[in-house]
Amino acid sequence: MKHYLDLLLRSIFVVVLTLVVVRQQSPFPVRAATVRYATPTNGLTSGTCTSWATACTLLRAISVAVSGDEVWAKKGVYYPTTVPSTFRSAAFTPKSGVAVYGGFLGTETSREQRDWQNNLTVLSGDIDLNDNVDANGIAQSPDDLVGQNVYTVIYAVNLTANAIPAKLDGFVVTGGQTGYNNNGGGAYVYNASASYGSLVLENVTFVGNASLQYGGGVYIQTNAATLSNVVFKNNRAAQNGGGAYLSGSSTITLNNVTFEGNSANYGGGLYNATSLTQLSNVTFSDNTAAYDGGGIYADVKFDLVNGVFRNNAANGSNGKGGGIYAKDQATSVTNAVFVGNTAKHGGAIANDLLSKSMSAYYTNLTVYNNTALTGYGGGIYNNMGTAYIRNSILWGNYSASGGNANVYTAAFDATTQVASSDIGGCGGSGNWDTACGTNQGGNIDTAPLFMDATSGNLRLDTGSPAINAGDNSLIPSGVTTDLDGEARIQGGIVDMGAYEYSAPYVVSITRDDPDPTNADSVRFTVTFSEVVTGVDGGDFTLTVTGITDASITSLSGSGATYTVTVDTGTGDGTLRLDLKEAGTGIVDLQGYPISGGFTNGEVYTIDRTPPAVIEIGLNENRRLNANTVSFTLVFSEPVVGLEIDDLEVITTGTLSGVQIISVTGSGDTWMVTIDTGTGSGTIRLKVK
Repeated sequence: MKHYLDLLLRSIFVVVLTLVVVRQQSPFPVRAATVRYATPTNGLTSGTCTSWATACTLLRAISVAVSGDEVWAKKGVYYPTTVPSTFRSAAFTPKSGVAVYGGFLGTETSREQRDWQNNLTVLSGDIDLNDNVDANGIAQSPDDLVGQNVYTVIYAVNLTANAIPAKLDGFVVTGGQTGYNNNGGGAYVYNASASYGSLVLENVTFVGNASLQYGGGVYIQTNAATLSNVVFKNNRAAQNGGGAYLSGSSTITLNNVTFEGNSANYGGGLYNATSLTQLSNVTFSDNTAAYDGGGIYADVKFDLVNGVFRNNAANGSNGKGGGIYAKDQATSVTNAVFVGNTAKHGGAIANDLLSKSMSAYYTNLTVYNNTALTGYGGGIYNNMGTAYIRNSILWGNYSASGGNANVYTAAFDATTQVASSDIGGCGGSGNWDTACGTNQGGNIDTAPLFMDATSGNLRLDTGSPAINAGDNSLIPSGVTTDLDGEARIQGGIVDMGAYEYSAPYVVSITRDDPDPTNADSVRFTVTFSEVVTGVDGGDFTLTVTGITDASITSLSGSGATYTVTVDTGTGDGTLRLDLKEAGTGIVDLQGYPISGGFTNGEVYTIDRTPPAVIEIGLNENRRLNANTVSFTLVFSEPVVGLEIDDLEVITTGTLSGVQIISVTGSGDTWMVTIDTGTGSGTIRLKVK
């Protein structure tokens, strides 16, 4: 009865647990988002645009969409009005709460099926249809714009406040000619105050746009905008911000954004006039300013983490800051490479703050082969305020007017504070040249040993003096990775420069087959810390005991995991696969060589000799009338897998019902228990 009650109570307990599990449902119905479809040719100008078969013009699809809807645009060229036209004020107008996606073939049933990189979807301002465009309808330069295009291609003004931002994703924007009110050739984004809605631009390329004043590609003012995976290429502003002009009092975030080949008087790539700009993973290349700021002109402070500035130029007769021209307090640049930039002063960076009481912070920079064409500071030129240079490498820069070519500090109103950096010609902290600024300790003056500076690979090579030579306390809060995305601190101490030395290594070498084994071949799995190349069988050796003629026969795999097959040779013993200490040629995707060898892998036991039974002993008197009897088996070596079926009982006399009832033990000693059945006679145990 006790067992029955216990079972009953357990059953009730399970039911109670089941009953308390309930699903909470929203008390309010949620409207399902509607997809609106657009096509560049023969699109409907009426209806609700709710299928590819009833696809509308893009203007119509956006106009009927409501908050929460998506618009899917088929590949091709879209114009903001019926073409040909002379209506230059026509523009595409984003809508708060509506996401507009390009890159469709016109057959997709889910957004994930689109391919915006190959199914180019173009928003064009060429309303008179006479620009010099490529096969995809894209003007590659402002010089290709002919006749009277629209003022701006995208017009987003006073977006309605909405928890869901307006979004454009997967488009090429081209052919904006002068900008709305002369600003923003590709896009004009303006809110009268920060209380209006926000805009997201993702997977968008602005190319071949121009403005007569600010923002050849984009003009953004007082709008909480997010730009992700955006390219500004070959745009032009007659005054400021060839690629983009940012201003106002709302946060503007740029992530994975490229500025290439843009031009303006000030800020060839970007003109920043808002203190809330945050840049990460950005690239500025081949941008030009007629005066200052080839890459960036920072009228107001900004924060940049992870950037590459390559071959930008400030071409004015007194042009400053080929890469960056900084004017405002608390500008911060971290994890950035500057190479091949030119200006009269400050080939890479011109620090020209508005007041000598202001400061800017330059941390973990690699500044190499930049040029001050006719002035000072091929690397960094500090003309006003305090420039903090920390954990950085300034090496191999050039200035025409003398002084230290890597860092130059103008007299009186400028102070340069240098800490834990490798700056050529400054003598290091032990022999500091005060013309380089104030020595804050930890500085060196030793060739940094770049991996391949000639080809532009400025990562640290093995043995670089910049490895583990920085100061961890100088890393800005929140920065945890380097320019490659690797951990910013490795080996306990941060490296100098934009890249942390991050050599790959073997995580493990494990057995891939049963062990012990008597097989003719076995496999090992080799796992590296990251994706590597250059792995071959010759990179490994075998450590053996007892066996002969073992050899590596094949290698397969890729990425971070490889399989090595080994012939086990002859004889008994052990077998381990090792990675050579040096000379392997294994490198990661950044070119870092493998860090040392590996000799701590798993070991195979090769055992080709069958075990032998050396003793079977009876544990009781030889004459007995017990119901059971036990034997002890002793083998010549440890064995596994001994079971009843491996044994045989031999009887004599009138015994019947004799059977093995258990086998226990391990290693080389086991015990077998036998039921003696009925009758009389002898019992003998035998291993089959």
